[in-house]
Amino acid sequence: MGISLKPTSALRSLFGMDDDVGKKTVAIYLPTLLPLDWIIEEPMPSEQGQEEGCTTPPDEKKQSRWSAFLTVEVIFLVLLLITTFSSTFCAYEANNWNSLQSSKNREGTDLRTQSVRAYNNGNTHVIIDVNSFLAWANAVDRNDTRAADAVAARFTAEFKPAFAAWLAQAQGQPKGTIPPGTPFTFPEYHVSSLEQGALLEQNATASFNEASAAGNVGSAYVLNTLLYALVLFLVGVGERWKTPALKYVILATALILFAYATAKLLMLPKMF
Repeated sequence: MGISLKPTSALRSLFGMDDDVGKKTVAIYLPTLLPLDWIIEEPMPSEQGQEEGCTTPPDEKKQSRWSAFLTVEVIFLVLLLITTFSSTFCAYEANNWNSLQSSKNREGTDLRTQSVRAYNNGNTHVIIDVNSFLAWANAVDRNDTRAADAVAARFTAEFKPAFAAWLAQAQGQPKGTIPPGTPFTFPEYHVSSLEQGALLEQNATASFNEASAAGNVGSAYVLNTLLYALVLFLVGVGERWKTPALKYVILATALILFAYATAKLLMLPKMF
């Protein structure tokens, strides 16, 4: 049985070895003659140097990799936190703007309904004024002054100023002369219901425009929410990926999408 060992101090004294020889490895065949503590192998100085020289660099390299890993993980964690908050804020804003859109649409519908009602009332007043004027003109044409005066007394308050301005054109002409044209083309003729209907129509149009604008803003916030959701997906995948190079690619993509979504978020109007 062959044993390769380094001689201890007891072996060197037994075999008469000097220090130079004792530093070398010897091969002896001693199956059962030597005590166990005599054959304890002592490391050579050169081997110790080699072991000490090759231990530090792997530790430093491992520590460097661990630091880089921790840095990436921290970036993923911070990005996850900010993206979650931004996504929630976008969902909140989208809900507010969609609610405003619904409110403005209802307001516009009500205003348009009132506008149609006012236009109908105004047209009714115009029809009454036209029929009254035609009855007066027929009475004048028959030289029925009594009937003409009776009809003129029943003119509406909105028609009388225009009728007086129109009739003033016949001054200096023979009695009973009817001026050209009609009172309805004069600026003095105003029908309040028609003017109210026009104003209500303008307000209704403005409400519908505001509703459309609010809907566009709400849609933009929904799109931003989808972008942030994509960033969250990339963060979730990147944290679990083992390949460092691909992890960095995923992180870079997530950061680009996050920057784009955040820039859009800053430009959008807010409702707090």
